[in-house]
Amino acid sequence: MDYKDTTIGNVSEYLIWVKATNTTEVISNEGEPLSFEGDYGYYRGHSCVCWELKPSVLREPPYLDENSLLKKATLRLWNEISSLNTYLEKMIFFQHYGLSTRLLDVTFNPLVALFMACCDEKELSYDGVVYCGHYNESQNTRIAELTAKYVFEHEIQRMIVGFRKFAKVEEMNINSFTQPFFVLPPISNPRIEAQNGAFIMTPLIDEVFDEDSALPFRKSLCDTNFFDERRAIIRSSNKQAILHELSVLGIDSGTIYKGIEEKLKAIVAEEKRKSNLL
Repeated sequence: MDYKDTTIGNVSEYLIWVKATNTTEVISNEGEPLSFEGDYGYYRGHSCVCWELKPSVLREPPYLDENSLLKKATLRLWNEISSLNTYLEKMIFFQHYGLSTRLLDVTFNPLVALFMACCDEKELSYDGVVYCGHYNESQNTRIAELTAKYVFEHEIQRMIVGFRKFAKVEEMNINSFTQPFFVLPPISNPRIEAQNGAFIMTPLIDEVFDEDSALPFRKSLCDTNFFDERRAIIRSSNKQAILHELSVLGIDSGTIYKGIEEKLKAIVAEEKRKSNLL
């Protein structure tokens, strides 16, 4: 995809970009008010513009074993997930607390995405980026749950051996598992609520060749229509100042990640930023 990039220097410039991504009208030189006429927008922030639009579990070989990760997480956090009823709810829970899964986080709050594009201390020397997309109610809860179920119960590296049988038992066409789709999660933990988050579920396979074979999913999600060609680029030199502005607006690690420890970390980080900006 060929992107149309806008360089962002501060929060005000970013909000102008956000308005532009939600309207088909042209921004006038006279600064006429913009209306939000597009579909409901969602956003994703990357601390480094070079990162692919893929879940971390699928970004670069050697790819992580999703099944192994989920099994270990289930054993160690059994009490925490005991009230969750579906595989999808469990995958969402693990994703929000840092486990690599095939879910790609997005947020309906553009300021949260901007924070994500700036907050990683290890990536402060790199330009960040915010992607945008438009929610069109294309989610399929049934396919999302079956995708999560398969990943929990099978080794993906050997998935072709039993996947066709799995689809048949579940009375699903195997081609149903070839497309990514949007997932609106239940508000089941404070982080989802604070981040106003949703997900794009990466499909299990790229395509079906014949009755005996299929290609495991490796494509980039940016090849789909989930993200717009317009991007906001945040220069590395502006990240600290933008984080300070966001903190004033109540967007920091303490409000996004919740918990006493994160709130204290946010206080320390803001004091460091103020010292660096003086």
